[in-house]
Amino acid sequence: ESFGLLDSWLRREFVPQLPDSTLVVLAGRERPSPMWLLDPWGQLVENIELGPLPQADAIELLESRGLDRNSAAHVNGFARGYPLAAELAAAAFRSGAPVELGDEQPASVIDDLVQVFMRGIDGDLRSAIEAASLMRRITEPTLAEVVETTDAHELFERLRELAFVETRSNGLALHAVVRDAVSAELRRRDPERHALLRQRAARAFANTSDPVGTRGRWDQTADLLYLVDNPVVRHCYFPPDAGASEVDRVTEQDRASVTELVAKWDGPESTEWVERWWSVTPESFSVVRDETGSAAAFSAVVDTAVVDRGVLEADPVAAACLADIEAHALAGDDRVLVIRRSLSRDGGEIPGRELAGLWIDCKRLYLELRPRLKRAYIVFIDVDAMAPMLAPLGFTRVAGRFEVAGHEFGILALDFGPRSVDGWLE
Repeated sequence: ESFGLLDSWLRREFVPQLPDSTLVVLAGRERPSPMWLLDPWGQLVENIELGPLPQADAIELLESRGLDRNSAAHVNGFARGYPLAAELAAAAFRSGAPVELGDEQPASVIDDLVQVFMRGIDGDLRSAIEAASLMRRITEPTLAEVVETTDAHELFERLRELAFVETRSNGLALHAVVRDAVSAELRRRDPERHALLRQRAARAFANTSDPVGTRGRWDQTADLLYLVDNPVVRHCYFPPDAGASEVDRVTEQDRASVTELVAKWDGPESTEWVERWWSVTPESFSVVRDETGSAAAFSAVVDTAVVDRGVLEADPVAAACLADIEAHALAGDDRVLVIRRSLSRDGGEIPGRELAGLWIDCKRLYLELRPRLKRAYIVFIDVDAMAPMLAPLGFTRVAGRFEVAGHEFGILALDFGPRSVDGWLE
């Protein structure tokens, strides 16, 4: 599901370059973006919803996990072919824990199954499961530091064998449903330990030395972000409704829609900056589309290093950002982002599903520009309302308000500090 950021690139660039004989299969827990059906090859796309396993296959799965046929049939009576429910119940049976559940839907029985299974687990393994429930992924060195053991190898291997642990190329991870259930139960039962494990995990990921390659740096960043107990930060990278608003590149056909959005919320006279920036740097615009393919929201995010200074100075808001940049005496190769405007059709600048997708895409730029990215600016009309929301992320107000076409705008600035994005995350 983390792959969602690449959805528009897959549709617009990667898939069209493949040979005509290629069959592309994408699988995930979320429904695909409706844009797959709206693109030119939409008639070639088939959306297949995966249902539960047929009874015979479910019983075969359970027998392969060590249950006899009668027990397998009993378990499938409430698992109903739902693979995770079947796996957890089979693990509970193998541990000797009694499993008697009512006639509930498979998804609703997962919490009960987790508690049944956890009742049979104590000591180091239980601590490891609880630690893993707070993290995006867990590696052997991280496990050693979080649970404070000098030999984590055996414990790591025991984790790997659990029915609800997924083995990935970059570590182990609890299945999302199980992870949420265990973490919530730990927070209710022992909030101090919940906080302590998060703090240890943060130190472990922050102290990871020299991750190899771009994937290693992205993993370290995402690991730290996942631990931040702040909904604004958490939902920017890991939104609860992932896939609800896919960010797409703009086309010339989007120009009118973006201009209309600015005219609706900022007034017709404010569209001049859109026309100027679109002519100079159309790649700075991104959109979120509705089910018809029209732009439901947009953002304009400019890297000041790649835009002519005259264009920036001609825009009063961007010019105010330039003045603040000069006041902080940044080095010549330092980079700065100006989020000139983000608006949705229904909510304007008020955060919502569409704007959340655009904020995710802005974080992608954070990652791409580190370690040279030093400051970011974002522009609002109702800056008084937005400043408290973004203060936990480190945004502070730039002095003054700046008028454009009869509207007063305020600016919030984020100083990443001398170590750029990595230092800000820590």
